[in-house]
Amino acid sequence: MAIFLHALLIFLIFVGVDWSDNPKKNVASVDVINASLVDTKNLVNSELAKQKAAKEKARKKAEAEKRAKQKAAKEKARKKAEAEKRARTEAAIRERELKAQFEAEVDSSERTQLMALIAEKVERNWRQPPGSDGLTCLIEVRLSTNGSVLLVNVVKSSGVSSFDRSVEAAVYRSDPLPTPDSPRLKAEFRKLTFKFDPNE
Repeated sequence: MAIFLHALLIFLIFVGVDWSDNPKKNVASVDVINASLVDTKNLVNSELAKQKAAKEKARKKAEAEKRAKQKAAKEKARKKAEAEKRARTEAAIRERELKAQFEAEVDSSERTQLMALIAEKVERNWRQPPGSDGLTCLIEVRLSTNGSVLLVNVVKSSGVSSFDRSVEAAVYRSDPLPTPDSPRLKAEFRKLTFKFDPNE
């Protein structure tokens, strides 16, 4: 019996028995495995989070670049449209200026010709009174649209009434006076002022 007890004691020493009221479980290896699993899971989650953050950052960067390109394209298109509009406006202004200049030159030429024709017609119908050599006067004539003489006034007298009256009579005898073809000059030629100088 002593041998049996002795053998049991040796067995209990080797196996290890906790004689306290709250025996402790041997869980060290389980804790290590659990800690290893938790570390691995945390590592995987951390890596996934990094990848997700990197993808989100790349997506935001791509969107920002896309928006920047769209904005640049819109700005470029806007500037191009403005430049084209400005070019069209400038071309239209140049064209109007050239047209106005051409019309002014045509009107000036026609005005000069008409005034010469009117002066020539009035001189042909003028009966020179005696003692009127070297005299001139300024005449205002009102015309109808077809060139009929409506009214003649001496604006600046020659100082000799017989000469002034002879010029007025010559204008009436010249009825109708030549009228312009240009519609731009028609209104201008409803009222004329010209110098009558038979000596020119």
